[in-house]
Amino acid sequence: MSAGAPLTATDVAEVVAAELTGARYVPGPGLLGAPWHAERFDAELAELHAALVPPVLLPFRGPDGAVAVHWCVARTREGAVIFFDAARGEFGLAWPGDGPGDGPGDGPDDGAAAPAEAPAEELDLRGGLVDVFLGR
Repeated sequence: MSAGAPLTATDVAEVVAAELTGARYVPGPGLLGAPWHAERFDAELAELHAALVPPVLLPFRGPDGAVAVHWCVARTREGAVIFFDAARGEFGLAWPGDGPGDGPGDGPDDGAAAPAEAPAEELDLRGGLVDVFLGR
């Protein structure tokens, strides 16, 4: 990745790989509720790996109603979309279109967007890839 140049799908895949490489179960102070067991973390991490899709640019509608294009990097079995906002350097959670069955979570996980697809609705959850996935 060169500084200032737009990211490519390969660049985003490298960001995703780096996030996954650094993923470790570290229970610590300040957690709300009971901490997870390491086995649950490992199972969730395996589910994240299964949810990954080749990075593709898709429209997302922010909480303010503005539409921006971000990189879709994963689709959960529940239908949620994990995206990478290159401008902010962070991952976020969104729900496709107007709800379940209306967008990037439909059909085969090929990362392709339908031409007339409604923008996915961003939820108020941003941060690292693993944290966003676990917070879904």
